[in-house]
Amino acid sequence: MPNAFGKHLRKVRERQGMSLRSLAHLSQISLGYLHQIETGKASVPTPARIATFAKWLKVDGDELAAAAGKVPDDVIQALVRKPALCAVVRRLAMEDATWAGD
Repeated sequence: MPNAFGKHLRKVRERQGMSLRSLAHLSQISLGYLHQIETGKASVPTPARIATFAKWLKVDGDELAAAAGKVPDDVIQALVRKPALCAVVRRLAMEDATWAGD
């Protein structure tokens, strides 16, 4: 999955017209590390780091996290605080799968 996320991140960054150097600087990470993420040579970053990328790229953090196969930290905290939400998420996922014909 790192390659898929890295490619997606690069596509989003380029679509926003932001340089690799700019995103690295704004995200307070090294240029080399961001390059490794985008080329799949580094593992998928944490949900917090993904949220930082989303902030600076001005994109939906949940969608960027989903592209990475991650769940945002605030969603995990909500599920921990209210376990009944897990059933709601499962039901919505099943309805979505049924609607999509999966």
